[in-house]
Amino acid sequence: MSFVRFVVVICLLLMPSLVSALDVGFYSRSDLNDDVQISPDGTYLSLQVNQDGKQGLAILKTDSMEPMNMIRFNQNRYPEAAEWVNPTRLVFRLGEMDAWFRIGHFGEWLSQEVDGTRAESIFSFRGAELQTGSHIDVRVNERAWGFFTDRLRADNDRILLTRIPFDEGGVTRLLELDVYKGTSNLSKFSPVDDPIYVIDRQARPRFVTGNAKTGELRTYYWDLVGSDAVLYASGSHESGYVSAVAFEDESKVYMTDNRQTATRAVVRVDMQSKAENKVFSDERVDPSSFFIDEETRQLYAIEYEYDRPAYHFVNEGNKAARILKGLQRAFKQHHVRIVSQSDDSNLNVVSVYSDSDPGAYYLYNYATKEARHLVDVRPWVTEMGVPRQTLTIESENGQPLPIHLTRPPAAESPELVVLLPVQPERSHWGYDPLVQMLVASGYAVLQVEFRGIAGFGKVHETTGIRDWGSVAVEDIATAVSHVRDVGRVSDRACLYGERFGAFLALKSAQNRPDIYDCAIVVGGVFDADELVDVISLPWHYDSEDYAEAMKADKTRMATLDVLKQPMTVPVLLMHGGGTIDPSLRATSSLRSQLKKQKGSRVVKLKRNKSGFYGDEARQRVYSELLKFLAR
Repeated sequence: MSFVRFVVVICLLLMPSLVSALDVGFYSRSDLNDDVQISPDGTYLSLQVNQDGKQGLAILKTDSMEPMNMIRFNQNRYPEAAEWVNPTRLVFRLGEMDAWFRIGHFGEWLSQEVDGTRAESIFSFRGAELQTGSHIDVRVNERAWGFFTDRLRADNDRILLTRIPFDEGGVTRLLELDVYKGTSNLSKFSPVDDPIYVIDRQARPRFVTGNAKTGELRTYYWDLVGSDAVLYASGSHESGYVSAVAFEDESKVYMTDNRQTATRAVVRVDMQSKAENKVFSDERVDPSSFFIDEETRQLYAIEYEYDRPAYHFVNEGNKAARILKGLQRAFKQHHVRIVSQSDDSNLNVVSVYSDSDPGAYYLYNYATKEARHLVDVRPWVTEMGVPRQTLTIESENGQPLPIHLTRPPAAESPELVVLLPVQPERSHWGYDPLVQMLVASGYAVLQVEFRGIAGFGKVHETTGIRDWGSVAVEDIATAVSHVRDVGRVSDRACLYGERFGAFLALKSAQNRPDIYDCAIVVGGVFDADELVDVISLPWHYDSEDYAEAMKADKTRMATLDVLKQPMTVPVLLMHGGGTIDPSLRATSSLRSQLKKQKGSRVVKLKRNKSGFYGDEARQRVYSELLKFLAR
């Protein structure tokens, strides 16, 4: 039995009955399989495997799915974001988990052979050793984050890595990093902070976009003969800016530009003649992803998403484009993505999913025209869920406001749960276990793309980016009123949020107790200063400058305070420790207030034996959520 099938069978045997709509464990379990990547020659696959929220990296033979290696870490660390460097070696980032929420990473990178030998920490700030069952020596101590930028296809020993210093005032660099020794050579200095580099087809850095010290967004380029970066364009969030995407050839480059348009348009620019041709734009949304063929290193498709994701094909004759079109016809009710390719583009790892199906990974062989099933993301899900509907309404100031509603098929007027985001980021079309659990329990679920969220054009983003306590709350209330007025839901509505969403739930309930009946919050950030510090912004914002400007604006900061105003609707507060409660003092104050309030409830979550909040805690949260809604 293959390793993947063995893991699936064991996990299914350990699970309780999965057929009942009220079986919370069916929905609370983490995805079992994710992020399948293929080696450059197609011999091996890497695969993220998740058990009780602890993530491991499995290495398998492509043809037989025979296991070669499993990479796991002790304590709260896990491997993520694997990238193949050559046919037998891959690099991966070290993730950090504290409490239920993954807090991300510190930009540390490690490398191993497929059989687990020659394990090295190649970029890290730690001076101690890392443990994976054997010691991994830290070769270089760096007070910086590392971000994988690209492979050097002509050099199997090195990668391009962006080094961003921890300390303010440090210099950002693009490094050529040796994946065996951890040594590096300077490739380019960055003239901007938070840089996004664009590499040409010969793996040379040619463009960089980021934040200038003046507060502008600037794009620089390097020509093929000079060594200094030359300013190409400057802009701002409000006025728009230019960013390079990919090269067509030595002199032609694809860029995104929203200086003259509401959303980001994709243009092709000839750097010699300065001629510019529009390639694609959508009047509702910015492009969400760009797909580059491994064999030719050319852009072949642009993905954009308002309701269901769609493609604009830049080069319809490209091999990868032809593969993608054929697979779209084969999986008509699903979205298809090519997520990894062998260097010759013959073997293609394909992700197939929908909003009612968690999906699976397939291996498409271009030579044989066959697609082989690899793994299911959530193998215990055997029946289709309920698809969501996207509606467009108007915000209070007349701007288009996208909202998503998922309703039980047979319900005439179900009670409403407003599901708020963990961070102020847009909701993507796909299978959401929490949404499906609520719908299976008889509730309608509403998600709102409130102003301040990126992806729906610069006006939608900039009119709410600093007004989470007012504009976002107003847009959510507008959406709830709309679905009630058109008779899609009952008059009873409850808010649910985690982390940033927990703040939004409390603030919404305080501001509009006339339309909400309860609020359920998990691991919330209830201190205004700390909320500003932990908000995740789009990459093109300087987070430190944003936080400083917010904290200096007393009027805006007052809208983020949820402790001075008493709660008048019942609240279920679930909290624990560590990063699940980033603002411990504020959580304690809220807990004391709620214990005195009739109808409210406080639940303290327990860590598991590994010291963090895994699937057991999520199952407890979902169970308490359903009990509170049904009271």
